[in-house]
Amino acid sequence: MKLKLNAITRCLGAVSFTVALSYSANAAETTAQIDEGKLEHITVTSTKRTQSINDIPMSIQAISGDQLQAESIEDLGELSGSIPNLMISETLGTTQVSIRGMGAGTERSLEQSVSMFIDGIYMPRSRQYRAPFLDTERVEVLRGTQAVLFGLNSTAGAISVVSKKNTADDDFNASVSVDHETEYEDTVVSVAAGGGVTDTLGLRLAVQQKTSDGFGENTYDGSTIGEKDETLVRLSGVWNASEDFIVTAKIENAQYEVDGNLQNTFTTIKDDLGYVIDRGEFSFDENYDASMLDLFDSSAIGNTSTLTDTRSSAGLEQESTNVAVEISYDINDYTLTANIGYSDFDFIHALDLDSNSYNIIPALLGMAPTPNTGGIDNILHEAYEQNSFELRLASPVNDDFSYIVGAYFQSSDLENQNSNIVNLTEVYPVLSAIYLGDPTIIPPGYDWVEASFEQETDAFSVFANATWKITDSSRLIFGARYITEDKEHNRTVSNQFGFDSGNGEVVWTDMPLGGGVAFTATNPVKDDRTSENFMPEVMYQFDLNDDIMMYAKAGTSAKSGGFAASVNITPEQFEYDDEEALGFEFGSKMSLLDGDADLNIALFRTEYDNLQVNTFDPITAASTITNAGESLSQGIEIEARWMLNDWLMLGGSFAYLDAEYTDYKNGSCNLRETLDAIYAGGECNSSDKTDQPMPFSPEYSGKVYADIEAPITDSLVLTAGASVQFSDEFYTESSLDEVGLQESFEKVNARVGIKSADDIWSVNILGKNLNDEITLGSYQPFLGTNIATFKPGRTVNVQFTYNFEG
Repeated sequence: MKLKLNAITRCLGAVSFTVALSYSANAAETTAQIDEGKLEHITVTSTKRTQSINDIPMSIQAISGDQLQAESIEDLGELSGSIPNLMISETLGTTQVSIRGMGAGTERSLEQSVSMFIDGIYMPRSRQYRAPFLDTERVEVLRGTQAVLFGLNSTAGAISVVSKKNTADDDFNASVSVDHETEYEDTVVSVAAGGGVTDTLGLRLAVQQKTSDGFGENTYDGSTIGEKDETLVRLSGVWNASEDFIVTAKIENAQYEVDGNLQNTFTTIKDDLGYVIDRGEFSFDENYDASMLDLFDSSAIGNTSTLTDTRSSAGLEQESTNVAVEISYDINDYTLTANIGYSDFDFIHALDLDSNSYNIIPALLGMAPTPNTGGIDNILHEAYEQNSFELRLASPVNDDFSYIVGAYFQSSDLENQNSNIVNLTEVYPVLSAIYLGDPTIIPPGYDWVEASFEQETDAFSVFANATWKITDSSRLIFGARYITEDKEHNRTVSNQFGFDSGNGEVVWTDMPLGGGVAFTATNPVKDDRTSENFMPEVMYQFDLNDDIMMYAKAGTSAKSGGFAASVNITPEQFEYDDEEALGFEFGSKMSLLDGDADLNIALFRTEYDNLQVNTFDPITAASTITNAGESLSQGIEIEARWMLNDWLMLGGSFAYLDAEYTDYKNGSCNLRETLDAIYAGGECNSSDKTDQPMPFSPEYSGKVYADIEAPITDSLVLTAGASVQFSDEFYTESSLDEVGLQESFEKVNARVGIKSADDIWSVNILGKNLNDEITLGSYQPFLGTNIATFKPGRTVNVQFTYNFEG
């Protein structure tokens, strides 16, 4: 992957900024040291203790809730654009999350490579990353293996979201915020209120409502794509039962609904042999019909299907309820903490799977599209319920030796249904020829197939983490986690053929398993597996002086194996093994210019074994899930801030990444490789991806910014900021199809506003992606079409906030 000239310029600019900052720190003539301009460092709890972010020996970035609001960052997907080496995108069936180029694929059974915790409770399902920010205190992003303190499924990193809370000592406070986006008419209204209600109890209530008029048009029927309605409610409390006994609890509910297909399609220009020679323009508009979704209500299918809820139109409905209780008890300077968590999560996603209202067969044959009365429609339905309990004991931190020991238990139930209907009236001639050798055998009708599974998971682990103060300036931090996990998986497949009875109804008859026209299916399978992992970690931390800390870290982690969920998985692809990671990191955190600047640098290298990868055949849409072999992620991350004076801050973050498969001889063929094989008179069964880049792994990425907060009068303050986010090119799906290659880009953001000097009110105007750079979030070739999700183009927000004090 070659860097373009402008890419080299950006890299040199980032390095020059870093070098200049370091030089200024050592210059005897430095005079820009302003006491009131000292940088503040966010206090985090990722290490199970309260620490300043600059004292933690690992690559970690934290974003305060105030900064999230100032930049109108609504969820983790938006936040990922501000943090190099973190990428979060919506895909056809899941949310894709990766750090340093490593993440789980789109197969719904896969555990995440980046673990997410909300108020200390583990959230394992990818769609839970969709949760919007509400009254957030901070977000902590830890890059690299994190097994000891975060457990299984943290091979690439961890994300912790912490909500605001009120204690008994807090005075009453409340806030109202309205954030209106002018392009798509998104409006977010947030209200939060809290304070001490008794001498021992503090309560806080937060409510958020979001509505949207949508982001595109369904050109088939003229309807709007992307209309949203979202409601979140959270109640939290902190009870100081005594000086030594504290109970912190919260309950929250989130409901989310969006109408229309969440994915888009785009056209490509091909030569006579079917090779793509140019990619068409991206568009949020699409032409789809979803005309067969109402067939899922058929009583005959209902007797076989496990679906308990359906939709007659494309869209997504999602609801979650989370409960978190933390009980903390101090015993002679030791702290005993119990975390109790409950999570209930449910979503149904109905979509026109081929994403168009044209016959998919001409596209497969390279012909002009013809009108269609329905191609392939799909409903995904998932219900997840989880209970967790963690007990840990923390020693005092003022001794030469301190430690944390604990145990964790988690039990979860997962139900997942994937139901598909294919209109054979449109596709049966070609499919009959493909599957049965004769294009006239199968009569017109519908093919319905459903793969459903239930999975019970129990996990138990014990962990310990200790810090040995060797000298006043050096510390050795070491620990390990042992975990055992049991999964019981029960997978069933149902298949029926439907034909029109002549009176407008469809009559369904059973078909033998594996007899489906559009999909092949395994027999029902019930299986279980147990995995055990011992994951040690060691860090050495050295204070060069009061302002410079250096560290080295080595650690292991694992991502649990499991059983595939897709409709047409073959028996030999059904079970996959644990993924293992061995990570190394060396870095430094520096406070410069007498506290007016800081500079953090991390060098990293992580080796992965038995990497879990899933891909889709571009012609048949068959899903494949395998343990790929080996991969490597290595590079450097730099973060710098400089408080130039008491009203101007400059900053930037930069990442160079080299993430590639180091042993992946049986990768899936992309469309180009498949066509090459067909035109040569053969077929492409596998593709050697060794030494090829990982998807979602740009060679460089970063952000530079400037923030201003300057008094206008004694009562008014000007607030403003500008930033540029940039990224090198990267693939957006695992077969490395060139059609899904996102080219290098920059996005410009700016904001300006005024607020009262006492922080009672503020008004802001924010422009995101002002240069209107449309970028791919994900890509998947499917039956001759190009299905994708896109990141938003230019948007302008108007924001008003009012704070009440009592």
